[in-house]
Amino acid sequence: MAGIYDRAIIEVRVYINGAHLHDITVKEVILGESLTTPGLQTAVTLQSLVYDKAGAKRWGDYKGKMLTIVMTYANTPDTPIVGGNTLYISQKIYRIDNRELDINIGQTETLTIHACDPSLLEDAKKLVSKSWKCTMPSDIVKYALSSGCLGNNIRTDIESTGPARDYVAENIHPFQVVAQQANVALRDNNNPDFVHYMTFENFGTHHFRSIKSLIGNNLGIESVLPQNRFSNAEGGQLSLLQFRRAIAFNFPCDFDLLSDLLNGIDEYGKSINTVSAWNPMNGTAFLYGGQGGTGCSGIGQGNAKEAITNKGTSEAQNGCNFEVEKYLQLRQARMGLLEKDKIKFRMTVPWQPSMHVGQLIYFIHRDKETSSQIYGTGTYLVVAMKHNVQFGGFGTTTIDCIDANINY
Repeated sequence: MAGIYDRAIIEVRVYINGAHLHDITVKEVILGESLTTPGLQTAVTLQSLVYDKAGAKRWGDYKGKMLTIVMTYANTPDTPIVGGNTLYISQKIYRIDNRELDINIGQTETLTIHACDPSLLEDAKKLVSKSWKCTMPSDIVKYALSSGCLGNNIRTDIESTGPARDYVAENIHPFQVVAQQANVALRDNNNPDFVHYMTFENFGTHHFRSIKSLIGNNLGIESVLPQNRFSNAEGGQLSLLQFRRAIAFNFPCDFDLLSDLLNGIDEYGKSINTVSAWNPMNGTAFLYGGQGGTGCSGIGQGNAKEAITNKGTSEAQNGCNFEVEKYLQLRQARMGLLEKDKIKFRMTVPWQPSMHVGQLIYFIHRDKETSSQIYGTGTYLVVAMKHNVQFGGFGTTTIDCIDANINY
């Protein structure tokens, strides 16, 4: 299957406010997704005629206009491309820069158009001032990502969460509301690993998901979409499953024990953070984690956290227990997995329009001499991704991944 993608050429069509730009040459398109960033942004570098029928082009008039990009494989191979062969982008232009006259030609200029998902601009304009009583974090997220806050045509994928809690948004942006809910939301009442991110699916979709739900049960290769199975070898089959060949790959970080310890995880994957919680209503105090005694004076280890709790009150007993100890003890460690300097696997493949962050991939690392599978083979979670399409239609997708075998 490697050859299918090597010979495919990508066609790029650009529209502004629905009008097809015929008099341009696309030099480069760069766009990406990240599990740690909720906004989608695109950069298109193009060469354009300086004049049109009305005279010199007024690029300043394009501020806030809709940019639509359609990228598709121009010469679809005989074998269909699994997962789809077209990517649609619909965003608002927020910046045009690096505009230069092409001196040797005289009648053309080169510039870069920057666009982002409209919800990113709406978030910058809107503030939320509202209180909730004993409400699930996912319900608060639904409000913050609603059309009332971010405009029309908002597409969401919101996972249900607990626990119910009181919350006040004090004149903050909608994305800040979502970020604060991600900090306290729990999956299955014990996993504080929610993230707010966006993908280019359906012209841009907001996701509020736990890392645990993205990884699932991680049953190995069978749990990975067919188009997300790769190898460093030419073609190849394993149990009749086809693999695509990576253009390039490396392993930036196998492990970083010091970073893990600073984030509250020991060498065995166990949480070591200490949480001191105090209930001001009845004066009771609680200590969670890190009570093993390490030879130092006092009690505790890892990072010290302090919080106010309602544990032991009638409010908690009536289904509104904040359970601060659960997310404070583990949240930092879970988010530490996504740090840029701890990416375990990075790979560049021929352009993959159906690939998104939050998906699983399977990579088979084969020994060049024996073709046997070696260290590095396994399932990974995509946490960052960049599409790059160059002049002439050659495109690649580069992904950053973490190991999907997380110790929960």
